[in-house]
Amino acid sequence: MSRNAKFRRSALAATGAAVGAAALVLGAAPADAAITSVRVTPTTPTYSSSDVAIGTSCTYAVTATVTGNGPVTVVAARQIGPNQAVTQFLVANKRATRGTVTAYWTPKVPGTYFVSAYQAQARQSMRQAPPIKKFTVGNGLDVFGNCVVF
Repeated sequence: MSRNAKFRRSALAATGAAVGAAALVLGAAPADAAITSVRVTPTTPTYSSSDVAIGTSCTYAVTATVTGNGPVTVVAARQIGPNQAVTQFLVANKRATRGTVTAYWTPKVPGTYFVSAYQAQARQSMRQAPPIKKFTVGNGLDVFGNCVVF
């Protein structure tokens, strides 16, 4: 198993445990509820001279599409070492509106990030794992409402 795969599993397990605890407190969604997609889009025009399109100090909308009406948690985890991550909860236990939940993310530190969403479920199975998006975040600068990524 590759180092990235191990990290993703560790990040997913740590985040899943936190979300699972929240589900016990708030109640569970139907067993067939699922996150079907996660999309990250800039909230302002973004300019980059490299393959890195996400920058620090710039804000992005993270939108999760869901099939159920249970509470959704959206997270961004920054890789800090092999099998280690710092997880930031972008929004916790928010109900979907018309099948989507949107949170806003402003990365503070460059690095490798994994962005995902989880919906509290009575019976979460690993065969229906939520989508996880991997991003490299570069140094960014908000210039008069535009994001410039270096």
